[in-house]
Amino acid sequence: MAWVSLDAGDNAPVQFWTYVLTALEQCHPGLSRLPFAALHETPRPSWQTMLAALINGLSRQNDHLVLVLDNYEEVTEPAIQALLSSLIEHLPPTLCVVLATRTDPPFSLARLRARGHILELRTEQLRATREEMTAFLRDVMDLRLSVQNIQDVDTHLQGWWAGMQLAALSLRGKALLDDLLPALQGTRPALFEYLVQEVLNRQPAQVQTFLLRTSILSRLCTSLCNAVLEQQDSQLFLEEVERANLFLSPLDEQQQWYVYHPLFAEALRARLEQTASTEVPGLHLRASRWYAAHQARGEAIQHALQAHAWPWAAWLMEQIPCQHIWSWSENALLSLWVEQLPREVVRERPRLCLGMAQSLFFIAPPEVTESWVRDARRAWIRTHQREEQRPMAQDAHEPEAPLHLLGEIAALQGLIASGWHVAS
Repeated sequence: MAWVSLDAGDNAPVQFWTYVLTALEQCHPGLSRLPFAALHETPRPSWQTMLAALINGLSRQNDHLVLVLDNYEEVTEPAIQALLSSLIEHLPPTLCVVLATRTDPPFSLARLRARGHILELRTEQLRATREEMTAFLRDVMDLRLSVQNIQDVDTHLQGWWAGMQLAALSLRGKALLDDLLPALQGTRPALFEYLVQEVLNRQPAQVQTFLLRTSILSRLCTSLCNAVLEQQDSQLFLEEVERANLFLSPLDEQQQWYVYHPLFAEALRARLEQTASTEVPGLHLRASRWYAAHQARGEAIQHALQAHAWPWAAWLMEQIPCQHIWSWSENALLSLWVEQLPREVVRERPRLCLGMAQSLFFIAPPEVTESWVRDARRAWIRTHQREEQRPMAQDAHEPEAPLHLLGEIAALQGLIASGWHVAS
């Protein structure tokens, strides 16, 4: 199974398909090499070539594969929709595409239904039954509601699980059911307001602080929360939040890792931006340093970018071992990460420019790779000159210009030149 979780920032076609191809590559190494190369064709990506290469590669696979696109309602870019629709129309027998979405995708669902090519799990299949709702409210949320109370909740919420949990949390505080329902049935801002007023604000101040500050994390554990919050009692807060059923779920049987319900986490992050936006970069930076210390390079880089800690993020990218940069999955991510850095930061770091050249060597036209090599050489010269003028110790994350790096730049430049000569 290849799983891609999407958000509103993934509406760039190159980024969307890079994530999809990277996920597929993890399941079948080598499957996405040709499709990914088509994304880097100049002056623009060759979408039909990419799609044809992907379909042909999937058709040659013996093992069945499931591609899950989660939160697909966030994708609104017509170019992405058109290509995915074309993939579904020409779906190889070895691939099943699953769209987890709150809204219907802009495909011809009627045609897929007529052909028997679609299986739909909709509200009727996903909603809670009256028996499940009764067990949840009484046994899980420990609410002593009458049969009539539960019937009222069912009438208004119609088996919506998240809504039931919101209702149960409010009823614990003896909120009136009539006051709860408009917020649950309203728009997302109204629901966020409800989550803040009826769930977050009902918690003790320390619990509120914990929830807001840790909402920047895609998953939580005691050590990570301690690092982000600069405290040592996060385990107690995690246990308290879990006992209170505050949209926190364990990810493993040992209950070492947890995750917030996406809607609750989104509401918390929105509230954090409203009330303490100046703290957000520092929270991301501490998360980045924790992940770096625990050898989780991808997460460390993502949080560094969200912190806008450009030198630190660039330095982390430069720590990717050379053999990993030459591998397909790592170089796909490196390109995405580098694109998020300010251009002036990248062009001043010879190691990062060289890494980009290495990552593009097999998949981009020679002139693109050569351009990055030239940038690496120029950056090395400027950095070396600064080091000669300022021999004193410098910041650990500033660019460096050791002689062996110049040798690596020259070696790659020679390799490119040799390739051109052979090709001609």
